Amino acid sequence: MPELIILTGLSGSGRTEFAEELATERNAEVLSVDRIREELAASGIPAKDKTALYGVAHERARRLLKSGRNVIFNSRNLSSRRRRNFINMVKNIEGFEAESYVILRRPDECAARLKPKPGSSLTPEEVIINQLRCFECPVPDEGFGLGVHFVNYSPGTTDLEEEYARLKGVPQTGKYHLENADNHSRMVEEAARELNISEDFVRAARYHDVGKVYAKTEGSNGAMHFPGHENVSAYIYALTLDSGDYTEEELHVLRLIQFHDVIYKDPARFASLPPELRHELELFHECDMYGAIIPAELGTATLRQLIMAFDDWRERLSAAPYCLSIDRLPDPDNESYSFSPTEASDHEMRAVRDAVNVRIVMREGIPFEI
Repeated sequence: MPELIILTGLSGSGRTEFAEELATERNAEVLSVDRIREELAASGIPAKDKTALYGVAHERARRLLKSGRNVIFNSRNLSSRRRRNFINMVKNIEGFEAESYVILRRPDECAARLKPKPGSSLTPEEVIINQLRCFECPVPDEGFGLGVHFVNYSPGTTDLEEEYARLKGVPQTGKYHLENADNHSRMVEEAARELNISEDFVRAARYHDVGKVYAKTEGSNGAMHFPGHENVSAYIYALTLDSGDYTEEELHVLRLIQFHDVIYKDPARFASLPPELRHELELFHECDMYGAIIPAELGTATLRQLIMAFDDWRERLSAAPYCLSIDRLPDPDNESYSFSPTEASDHEMRAVRDAVNVRIVMREGIPFEI
């Protein structure tokens, strides 16, 4: 039965060399996007014409598979959508199976191996960072019946605790956070431990944002943004593992990190995931939210919602050491008091609407203020 082997990897990761070796081993034909692009350019078709480029790749893959040949599709293939589309374009060929190989190499090594494109304003380092933001690790449910395999050309060169330490002091000022990245990760991890689901869940919570160090950008208003940080985090985690087929535990951590934001970033993709994973991601999202101090104009409804959400979380986790305080800022003694939002009147809620300081006090006694 012919096989369709789809490679995924950054530029400079060594995909081409691996494809040639695998082609000899599997007696396969390599379809290289770069080579097809050169052919099209020679016939006057612009290099940016993706419709023509992938149209040729799809047609050649269909023809080869139909003739019984194994096919290796060599392109970056960083997005799940791109890989799914390629499989779907040839799935009408009866009797073939799909397989994925993920080629990993440290980003700095990829950049060092990358030749700058003529006329490009981006440095090799910037090119690789942009690709990392788009890296979505393949999973079997994309259509890879023969599995997802990993080839790590930088084994033993990435330490997760060192990557975690880089988060210290990284600001997250913006729409979703006031706390620094290290404090956020610490709170999310602690919330995950309280849920007591599994060590995989806690491990994913600890390292889910290590990619923020590399993905961060600063807006014109000074707000920090981290586009694609979940993809960078997943890549960094994968770099710490050996080549081969990952254990179920390793894949579980990788998926939780990869998809921890998908519940609101891509609801359709979230809906397509297995039910068990969706359930865990919902719980992970709760931990992620409770580890965030969200800047907001606290109107009556917002304040009530915040307090009720926190009270519900504390009750479910039986986390007595956590407390939520409402501080009246004009009070010279900074008197704190707590109350249940179900018992508080709208008048009481309005009384603190325009001058409040909500703080979550963790076990270490460190206040995080809104």
